[in-house]
Amino acid sequence: MDFHANGPFNNFIKNEAHGSSLKFIDDKSDTFIEKIVEISDSIKEKLRLTLFVATQAQATFGPNRNALQIGKLEFGKANIVNLKPGLVFASNDPVSAESFALALLKDIRKSIPFLYRFRVLDFLSF
Repeated sequence: MDFHANGPFNNFIKNEAHGSSLKFIDDKSDTFIEKIVEISDSIKEKLRLTLFVATQAQATFGPNRNALQIGKLEFGKANIVNLKPGLVFASNDPVSAESFALALLKDIRKSIPFLYRFRVLDFLSF
């Protein structure tokens, strides 16, 4: 929770943790990306390769495939894009691999209808 407190999905994660004993404070420092780089740098010498293999990409929500789940009811279906052909990419630099993956997801997201990109209609689709 502390790791995500300053991230782009802070409010979503806070809502998902509602009712749990997990607590965190968003100090508005927007340090989420810096935390990812710091973690990557600290384990860099232990990693030989970061490998991504994908046949599908989830372009909205995440990690869940819906916006809201109450018991067995699920609201708001995530947009899953089938990648044809599938993708394989790797790097010995984990930050570069993550940066490429993020750029790829942003590009894939452009294939989603405009209103779904902003989750306006995601929540309403069943």
